[in-house]
Amino acid sequence: MAANIILKISKFSHDAIHNAIEHVVEDKQALTNTLTAVQSALQKPPEKQKREKMYGHSDEEIFCDKVLPQIRDKLSEYDRKEMVGKCDDWKVRFDFILDYKSLNIAELKNVHTQILQQEIDTANLDLVVKYHRGVFSG
Repeated sequence: MAANIILKISKFSHDAIHNAIEHVVEDKQALTNTLTAVQSALQKPPEKQKREKMYGHSDEEIFCDKVLPQIRDKLSEYDRKEMVGKCDDWKVRFDFILDYKSLNIAELKNVHTQILQQEIDTANLDLVVKYHRGVFSG
């Protein structure tokens, strides 16, 4: 119980922990010795994996190395589906619920999921239109 409280306090302020210990503990030296012994017995926590950063690369290099391959993969996938006559269906709806006060949590989650899916479908439709516009104008 006390460990959980100390953990929560430590996320905000080390001084708060210090002040609490100063006011509660009678034998401060014994506590300090115990904490030092525990600290030395503990292994160092594993370091978090750092994501690869692209420092020193220009915007153009990042676009060419990271974004462009993703665009090409999606275009290839779209072309393959179009060749075999299998086109994706995207349902775009513009009927939104306006009274959220009467919905329970499950209904709110469902409406939120539908709105997110509509965003994805609309973005995909926009990309397809831009792709075909580029194909026909090129």
